[in-house]
Amino acid sequence: MNDGSSPAWQLCRVGLTDCARFAEGSFETGGAPPGSVFWGGGDLVTPVWNGELREATPPSIQGRVRGNEVVTPVAGGWEGGWADDFDNLSLLICTTASGDHCLQVNHEGPERSCGPAGATLLDPAFAGRYLRVVDRRYGSGTVFAGVGHEAYYAVDKVEPEATVAAATVGRIVRATRSPSVTCGAPPLFRASLSATGSAEVTCGLIACRAVLAARRLGRQASVSRELPPTSISGGKAVRLKLTPRAIERLGSGSAEFTVKANGVTIAQRTIELQK
Repeated sequence: MNDGSSPAWQLCRVGLTDCARFAEGSFETGGAPPGSVFWGGGDLVTPVWNGELREATPPSIQGRVRGNEVVTPVAGGWEGGWADDFDNLSLLICTTASGDHCLQVNHEGPERSCGPAGATLLDPAFAGRYLRVVDRRYGSGTVFAGVGHEAYYAVDKVEPEATVAAATVGRIVRATRSPSVTCGAPPLFRASLSATGSAEVTCGLIACRAVLAARRLGRQASVSRELPPTSISGGKAVRLKLTPRAIERLGSGSAEFTVKANGVTIAQRTIELQK
């Protein structure tokens, strides 16, 4: 009891009938049949106890497990527990289907802009990793301390247990289109192209191979660089630039400049080349 009291609890049917002494102070519900309430005298009555808590169906998602798509975690089905228990849902992005080396998506920050209930825009940089949904079941009186996190943060492997259900819902497929909404955390891979064809590239959280390429009339020139992972909130951009000789080989006229990171196009621009 939060107030330090130690009431004598009786086990009753709903409506406080057929009551019998059960425990004193803090107690465990073992042995109490489903459909019971515990009465500590006066207005001190628990919610209905429905028996031992157990997972009935695993949690899932709404949406497609694909880069640049919005997914929303969906609570699993539960049997037993207290009548007013609630679900706390989270999404993890992991390197294996069994849930190793995961990053948890932080729904306390700008990610909430993707929609209710922890909806998240899947960053295309996560293609090939696995999306995992975790459903933790809590009693109605549970409160949480406010904790500041980055948009993604590492967590230990989550194993199912009495009040925790977890399911891997699929491997994130490479994006086939630009996102239909703008929401959530800053993109992991970012780039800008200047009017002269130089690029500034940042790879957040995941190391990447950045490639700057230019194409004109079947001719192509490119330069690449391996970039280390950095923070997505303040990573330092790296400059990529074609050599003067490479640009000269392209000739004069309109050229299409493209920046890719790990094969994902993150910037494009048409630039007029002059001799």
